[in-house]
Amino acid sequence: MHKLRSHLTCYFKRRGFARTIISLSLQNAKLIGISCLFCLLLNSLATERNSSGVVIKLINSIAITVLKQPEFLTSCRFYLELKLDGSIDSADGYFMECQGFKRTQEVIPISEVTPQVWSKAKTGRIVSTHIPGNLKSSNLVLRRGMTSSMTLWNWLKAVEEGNWAQQRRDGILTIYNQAAEAQATFEFKGAWPTSYTITDVKASANELEIEEIELIVEEFKRTNVSK
Repeated sequence: MHKLRSHLTCYFKRRGFARTIISLSLQNAKLIGISCLFCLLLNSLATERNSSGVVIKLINSIAITVLKQPEFLTSCRFYLELKLDGSIDSADGYFMECQGFKRTQEVIPISEVTPQVWSKAKTGRIVSTHIPGNLKSSNLVLRRGMTSSMTLWNWLKAVEEGNWAQQRRDGILTIYNQAAEAQATFEFKGAWPTSYTITDVKASANELEIEEIELIVEEFKRTNVSK
C-alpha cells in the first residue's frame, strides 16, 4: 500500500499536478477498505484537468485490478430472514444481534495396541489417534428491540404445548458489502425456540428493552450467493 501510494504520488508530481490527490493512510485503509479508497481516488481524478485522459486510464486499470480482490465484510451489515406463523409485523424479521453461528466436527479418540517388533519388548504399545465423529450445530441466540409484537412469544408457547414438530423453521443469514450487495449467505434448518428472555428493567435506565430468543438448530451451513 505504501509503495503504491509513493509511485502514484511521484507520477502526478512529474506531470505538473497542482496538488497531490493521493493522501491515503493505513488507518483509512483499515476503516473503509482498499477498494473504497480507490473509488474515492477515481472520483478525485475526475475533477482534474487532463484532456488526454492518460492518467484516468492508468488509474482505471489499477483500480480494476484492485477491485477484483475480495472485500473484507463487516459484521454490522446483515439481514436475518425468519418467517413465523401469524406474523403481520414487518419488524419480526429484524434483529439487532445474532450469535451462535457455529458448525463443529466432533472428535472421537481411538486407541489400539500394536506389537513392538523392535528391541526386546514383551508387550504391545498403545497408539492413540483421532477420527471425525458427528457434526453439531450450536444454538442460535437472536436479540432485538422489544415491541408490542407477540410473535416470538407465541412461537415458544406453541412448542411448550407439544406442537414443536410443526414449529420448526428455516432461516437465512445474509451478509452484505459496503455497496449493499449480498456476499455471504448461511442457512439454518429445523430451528425451534428453547428459551425466551427480556433484559432487566430499571426506573433510572434509558436503554432499549431487548427481547432474546434461543433456538435449537438441526443444521447450519454456508451456501452460494444467489446472483
